Amino acid sequence: MNSRFYMKMAKSNLSKNSKTYVPYILMGIFIVTMYFMISSLYKSKEIINMDHGKNIVLLLGVGMWVIRIFSVIFLFYINSFLIKRRKQEIGLYNILGMEKRHIGIMMYVETVYIMLIDIAAGIILGIVFGKLMFLLLFKLIKSQSIPAFAIPADSLTETIIFFIALFSVIFIYNLMKIHLTNPIEMLHGGEIGEKEPKTKIIITAIGLLTMGWGYYFALMYKQPLKVMNTFMIAIVAVIIGTYCLFTSGSIAVIKLLKRNKRIYYRTNNFTILSGMLYRMKQNAVGMANICILSTMVLISVSTTVCLYAGMEDSISSAYPREIMVTSYMDEADSEDEINKIVEDVNKKFCVKEKNKVETHILELFFRNTEKETAELCDGGNFNALTEGNIVINELIPLSDYNKVSGKKYELNDDEVLAFTKNGKEIKNLKFNVNNSKYEFSVKKILDSMDKSLYDSSEESFTDVNVIVVKDISIMNEIYSNVRNLEGNLSSYYYKVLYNTNLNVKESKRLCDEINIYNNGDKFIYTENQYLIREELNMMYGGFLFIGIFVSIIFLMATALIIYYKQISEGYDDRERFIIMQKVGMSSDEVKKNIKIQVMMVFILPLIVAAIHVAVAFRIFKIILQMLSFSNAHLFGLCTLGTLGVFAVIYVIMFTVTSKSYYKIVSYN
Repeated sequence: MNSRFYMKMAKSNLSKNSKTYVPYILMGIFIVTMYFMISSLYKSKEIINMDHGKNIVLLLGVGMWVIRIFSVIFLFYINSFLIKRRKQEIGLYNILGMEKRHIGIMMYVETVYIMLIDIAAGIILGIVFGKLMFLLLFKLIKSQSIPAFAIPADSLTETIIFFIALFSVIFIYNLMKIHLTNPIEMLHGGEIGEKEPKTKIIITAIGLLTMGWGYYFALMYKQPLKVMNTFMIAIVAVIIGTYCLFTSGSIAVIKLLKRNKRIYYRTNNFTILSGMLYRMKQNAVGMANICILSTMVLISVSTTVCLYAGMEDSISSAYPREIMVTSYMDEADSEDEINKIVEDVNKKFCVKEKNKVETHILELFFRNTEKETAELCDGGNFNALTEGNIVINELIPLSDYNKVSGKKYELNDDEVLAFTKNGKEIKNLKFNVNNSKYEFSVKKILDSMDKSLYDSSEESFTDVNVIVVKDISIMNEIYSNVRNLEGNLSSYYYKVLYNTNLNVKESKRLCDEINIYNNGDKFIYTENQYLIREELNMMYGGFLFIGIFVSIIFLMATALIIYYKQISEGYDDRERFIIMQKVGMSSDEVKKNIKIQVMMVFILPLIVAAIHVAVAFRIFKIILQMLSFSNAHLFGLCTLGTLGVFAVIYVIMFTVTSKSYYKIVSYN
């Protein structure tokens, strides 16, 4: 056989199977386009060289790994469906005289055709839409200037090499499937799976255990650091549980319903449950894929959108003033030197200070135990720190609190005021420091605390109590006992916070000027609200960009899985139409019966995805708090809004793809 014959056969096969191969080719083009665009951004020198560009490159690197993993898994998944649908055709070729090596050459030509179309069209579209993605990224990160867009040559080379390698592996996989299967099996390949599925108790039990543990983790774990340590394991557990329960658990439930005579032996239920049993065996993996992809879309969009929308709230909460000067001190009287530095620099820039706050903070770490007397947490208690089993008590003097709040509280030496996270009651405070005992009674639990008086960023990973003591001498005495302890984690610092009359550029220069005084003798660190806003714009804008990027990929994948599932069910249901009518059911009854089954299979992944998101809401709220985002109401609205929009898109995808299904089942 000459090469023209194989080329003609390959073109004919792709044309005859256009209903299944055209979506596969289009999806391949889409994946190559997305890969090429993200690779171009990842390797862009304009992005690498910009301020905070390394943060964006880091996020784009995550996007690169997502698209790589997705490309491999999804193209293999669709390819396995295509090979299954063509088993009878390939088996017939073999029986009619074509050797397996000839079939292999024919499939090689088909693979080359598909690969060339996907790579060429994908790169062209990547070049066309690459600038749009480039502009979208710079718009989301709120960059002041947008450089010229250029496509890195190495991203073009990498894209071509990656997809040539991927399609080569897919071809080798197909070749092995053909050589390991005899022609008779291939002729009956479309009938595989028609036997009643067995109940797999072990797999169902694994699904219940892994899903149950993942849900328990999401609903019960409270310590943020502990959450981060176990978070990925919990995600994997839920994914495993989802696949196990869809593939085995669903069959076990249907069989339990069949054993219930009052439910099973009803006209409609009899046929619906019997049909669902086979549907779940044939489509369970696809349904689990849809469920996982839907969950990823919902979570990635809702979290990134709420982070971006709530960025200003996060900034004003964590950084309440434009300029924040922090000095970690060994001696309390060094604050005079800091004030002199700030005063001199302010004079140099002709600053008019506004809303100035000066505060002293002694930060003490305690192990979170039920003991009456608190225990200091030092470097030897590393597990307590990483697992989040700590409470931070931040001590501030009464004079600082009264000055900022406008109150006129008075305290005795053994009395304190307390502000606790979530208004938790504290009656007294007892702790030992280097064999010195301290005991204070809480005179009043404060309803609120100006965030300029304490380090509110600590709240993101543990409980923080703000303790107002009578005067600074008490803090000095405690710190003198703490400072020389081995592995001491406590810190004592002085903060100056204020707003200025400067523009953005001058405000940044002022901070740089103060930071010059940071040397080996003293530690002075200045934070600027404008710089923080730029960094968060970069980070949260990058998160949103990756969230949009990943969501588009997963939405396309979901749409294609639904499409192929509709085709698969269409061919199976066409035979069921005939069988049901032969046993006495009318055409209308058959259509109604199958429509109910299809709708149940369609809606189940969305329901389970919604449950996953609802359970994960609390755990993602904790993770967002660690990113200085604490607006739970906004996160809830974003999650509900995303779920509503996705449900509409999901219904549209089903409605569009179901047209192919009805064409198949109505074919005579």
